[in-house]
Amino acid sequence: MSDTIFTPEENCEDYHLVVTTTSTAHANGYDTNSAIAQLSLHGQLLEGYPIYYTLSGDARFTNGAQHISVSTDSQGEAAICFTDTRPETVIITCSYSGIEACESISFTNPPVGCRYIRPGIAK
Repeated sequence: MSDTIFTPEENCEDYHLVVTTTSTAHANGYDTNSAIAQLSLHGQLLEGYPIYYTLSGDARFTNGAQHISVSTDSQGEAAICFTDTRPETVIITCSYSGIEACESISFTNPPVGCRYIRPGIAK
């Protein structure tokens, strides 16, 4: 009887996940910060892989939730936007198959004396 050797799937440490963010939005519920996660395996960018995002604090993704999944594109990137109504620093975490990357992002008070008017609404 011979032993059958099964090739294991790639290990988590073979994947590389990085996230870059913007941190320029005002905490007004309309301005957005963004994050772009990039996933690769042995230097090859991966398309069609689900990246799971979570937010801390009161920040929300554009769908109103604090959790969302976005598939990577042909550049291995999964981009997302999010907003907040409270000035705070939040943590965005992206994950794939047990590996994580995170960044802190700030939402600031709008400048004093400035009033935000939504596009298309005359005042």
